[in-house]
Amino acid sequence: MRKYNVPLSLKHVHRMVTGPSGTLTLRVVRHLEGVLAKGTIEPGGRLPSERTLATDLSVSRNTVTAAYDELEQRGLIRRLRGKGAFMCSPRGKGGSFAWSGKVSSAAHLLDEPVLDLLSRAGGSELPFSLSAGTPSLECFPTAIFRSTVNKIIFNDFPRALAVAPTEGQWRLRESIGQWLNVEKNRVMITSGAQEGIDLLCRCLVEPGDFALVESPTYPGAVQCLRAAGAQVVSWGTEWSLIELEQLLLRYRPKLIFTTPTFQNPTGRVMSLATREGLIDLAHRYHVPIIEDDVYSKTYLTECQIPPSLIRLDQHSQVISVSTFSKMLAPGLRVGWIIAPPYMIKQLSLIKMRANLFTVPNPPLRNEVERTVPPPAIL
Repeated sequence: MRKYNVPLSLKHVHRMVTGPSGTLTLRVVRHLEGVLAKGTIEPGGRLPSERTLATDLSVSRNTVTAAYDELEQRGLIRRLRGKGAFMCSPRGKGGSFAWSGKVSSAAHLLDEPVLDLLSRAGGSELPFSLSAGTPSLECFPTAIFRSTVNKIIFNDFPRALAVAPTEGQWRLRESIGQWLNVEKNRVMITSGAQEGIDLLCRCLVEPGDFALVESPTYPGAVQCLRAAGAQVVSWGTEWSLIELEQLLLRYRPKLIFTTPTFQNPTGRVMSLATREGLIDLAHRYHVPIIEDDVYSKTYLTECQIPPSLIRLDQHSQVISVSTFSKMLAPGLRVGWIIAPPYMIKQLSLIKMRANLFTVPNPPLRNEVERTVPPPAIL
């Protein structure tokens, strides 16, 4: 990322001249327009604070505030709470529209360089890049996948490519439910685990709520929580139950987010005793748990992994999020949420705002499956 000098004062440019017509605020606006047009501050550079600029120009701070308001309305600067005012783009003929001045403050706050780095890691030339947790596609069961897709298209077309409920195609929900030993009405299909985390944050978090999150953790989860207005509270990955109870007492968090199996990025596995203690504390303090379970199926050798939190849960207090992205291929974009039926309904209502349909409708139950071998479509 390019770095720009951060001027603390505008004295090195010139003081505002006296005498031009118009209100004092308008004169300050015109003066700052001239300063920005000269290129003294480059795009992305920070402007002086209101207090500093008021001193430089010998005007009140309220006048500078009003001038900054006007410049922001014109898209020349963008102010971020707690960070200051930043120049959006230079003025002049042929310049591009200043979109950066139109983006909401909330969107600016979501800038996450780590996620951007991970999203670009797919094109890395490194032979064994683990930065994005991507499985080896050379091991993908291509023949089985091709045969399955051919069979579905041959037997179930056109329904296989039609729309389906927001919660996902019932046959896929049923298959995942059988695999994980849960009822299909507790399964919701998502576009990867990231969408599941985002939906849960938007569903559970009110602005100002506290959310208890392991530290360090997956940055995408933190981004979703902050986008929903949560104040993130760190819980160390030593998973101390004493510390956890102190945090529960102090902050009364709205939720706990944890990756107990192959924690990201430490790779640690939470013990069975700690899992049981976590669930017990969450139940006593009435705090729901979001279990990020995307890595539990990725071990390469025989190992004894404790049961997942949702398996140990006796109070329907744990919601699990997972995906095939780490097991098969990230490009499939098939993930799921396991939650009580009431929460599945609420999550589907939120998802409808962006995506009414998830995956295709199933064929009618009374359809007779053709016995002719499927053609080679792929």
